[in-house]
Amino acid sequence: MVKSFRFETEATVNAPVDQCWAVLSDPKTHRAKWEPGCKEARVVGRSGMFLVVEVDRHLPAGPSIRRKLRGALHPVGRIDWTVEEGYEKGSKIWDVIQPVGDENKSRVVFSGEILPETGLGLAAAFSRQAAARAYALRVKPDLEAFKKYVEGLPPLSQGEGWAYINLE
Repeated sequence: MVKSFRFETEATVNAPVDQCWAVLSDPKTHRAKWEPGCKEARVVGRSGMFLVVEVDRHLPAGPSIRRKLRGALHPVGRIDWTVEEGYEKGSKIWDVIQPVGDENKSRVVFSGEILPETGLGLAAAFSRQAAARAYALRVKPDLEAFKKYVEGLPPLSQGEGWAYINLE
C-alpha cells in the first residue's frame, strides 16, 4: 500500500503573476469562488507570514470534507500549505506561480506530497507513480477552475501578503 506520493499539475494562465497571486494569497475572499465544491474557506488564525484556514468542500463524486490548512507565505510566487487537521492530514501542498514569456501570462503549479485517505484506483494502491497520476487528474479540474476564475477577473490590487486579511 502506498503511504505517500508526490504529484504535480500545471496550467498557463492568461493573467499576470500579481493577479494569480492576489487570488491564491487571499483564500478568505476567493477560494470558495474558484475551487469546485468549496462551500466555505474561513481564516481561523494568522501570525506574520503564516495563515490558518479551514476549508469545507464536497469532493466531485465523493464525500464532503473539512481540512485545516496552515499556509506559509513566501515572496510573490509560492505558498506552502500543510494539512494540519482533517482530510489528508500531514500532507504538504505547494502553490507556485511563475512568469511565462511576457508579463501577461503565468505558469501556475499545484503540487505536493500527499498522504492519501481515499482510493485512487487499484494500481495507485501499489504504485507511487500511478497514485501521482491519479491524484494529478483529480486536482486538474481545480487548477482549470482557478485559471478560468482568474482570467475572468478585473485587475486586483491585493496580494501583498496576509496582512490585509482579517480574522472575522
